[in-house]
Amino acid sequence: MTDLLKAPESEPEQSVSAQADDELGIQPGRFVGLLGVIGAMAVLGGWELLLIVAILVACIVIHEAGHYLTARWSGMKATEFFIGFGPRIFAWQRGETTYGLKALPLGAYVRIIGMNNLDDVDPADEPRAYRNAAWHKRFLTVAAGPATHFVIAILLAGVAIWQFGEEVEGQWAVGDVIPLSAAEAAGIESGDQLLRIDGRSVEDFDNLAGVVPDVQGELVAIDLVRDGEVLTIDARIGERLTAEGSTGYSGLYEGDVLVGIDGVEVENYAAFAARAEQHIGETVEVDVVYGRRLQTELVTINTVNTSEGAVNGFLGISEGTVRERLPLTEAASQAVPTVWDGTKQLGSRFGQLFSSVDGWRGLFALPPTEGATVVDSGPVLTDQQRPQAELDENRLLSIVGAVGLGQQLVGEGVATVLIFFVGLNISLGMINLVPLLPFDGGHMAVATYERARSFGGRVHRVDAARLLPLTYAVLAFMMLVGGIAIVRDLVDPIQL
Repeated sequence: MTDLLKAPESEPEQSVSAQADDELGIQPGRFVGLLGVIGAMAVLGGWELLLIVAILVACIVIHEAGHYLTARWSGMKATEFFIGFGPRIFAWQRGETTYGLKALPLGAYVRIIGMNNLDDVDPADEPRAYRNAAWHKRFLTVAAGPATHFVIAILLAGVAIWQFGEEVEGQWAVGDVIPLSAAEAAGIESGDQLLRIDGRSVEDFDNLAGVVPDVQGELVAIDLVRDGEVLTIDARIGERLTAEGSTGYSGLYEGDVLVGIDGVEVENYAAFAARAEQHIGETVEVDVVYGRRLQTELVTINTVNTSEGAVNGFLGISEGTVRERLPLTEAASQAVPTVWDGTKQLGSRFGQLFSSVDGWRGLFALPPTEGATVVDSGPVLTDQQRPQAELDENRLLSIVGAVGLGQQLVGEGVATVLIFFVGLNISLGMINLVPLLPFDGGHMAVATYERARSFGGRVHRVDAARLLPLTYAVLAFMMLVGGIAIVRDLVDPIQL
């Protein structure tokens, strides 16, 4: 929502001469403060956090540069172009524009004079005010900001396809390897292509569902291709409790992977059950892998279910794609349809979020209604219980959540980070096109409405004061939704 990161464009313009002399040039104290903020981010979040924030700010600066350059091309007067908000760290004047950096590096803004009839403009500059420009110039100036996000997405998608290839139909590779799973223990890596498990073909990912349950808990040979080389590794296929298997234990749940009991490691459920039978009626410590984390639970063993239905097989991988690198020209031709497909998918997700009851429930961190589509997000722990954690798949990420997700994705490689920023820029572009003020789409809608009402030599201009109640309502809604999303991302961050 980059428009929220801009300075209010309805404020009266301040000329450079009205600024205190010390506002131009560098402010050493503030600069040291900024370095302190950057240092704190590096300590708390590492270089990955700095990288994601820097790229995000760069995307927003490019957005504002789109407004600025188009305004200059249209003959409008832009008096300020700043990165960040708050007190100035340094500034310089070049021509009629003051450029600089401010203390809070949370985005950027451009100030164009006369955005509406409430802006005070020097009469000498009135011909160069935004409100007096032709419709197509106003429309293009405002649209240039969101357009830059789609251009960035296309460029990043093209680089990703060029450097890392496009998906090969009919083949699959390992996507994610779940931490603490049987796959991780065996040394299976993201990008591996599995061929056979215990001699049975798994060249189709769907075959896993038929093979893994037959060898659950057993030590088997897995044939795979890694970097063009065929390898054979030994792996003990994991097991996790079913709903049936969990009924005899107070404190264990469907989906738990049991790796230890009473301080003793167990390699499969049979070994766990053998030891559990020695503690019937007792409460013991059980080591459990759940939601990608290892934790120790106090479990009361009432009965021990040793039937085949007590557990099911669990290898711990997701389906990924096999990619083939393309020449630059072919990659460039694939970038636009790739971004278009991503735009349609994200548009559908936004529609589900704001048009369904379960979308709103997920946004406000409420349990989904019965029958809703949910995905596993890991455990939600309390002192009394550890229920199955289910999260509406339409969950809305705040900017805090997006940065945190990007920070985690850095470890997945350059291709993953590129794809993440393709999606993020598509999202930013779409959000800014919402046809309500203060979004860029709102300014585009106002300009188009004014053009439609101007005919017969009469120029129609909207009174901005009449739009303020709606603008404030939109801002309040955005602050409410954004605030809830930020709190949720801080309290319950998404963990890959």
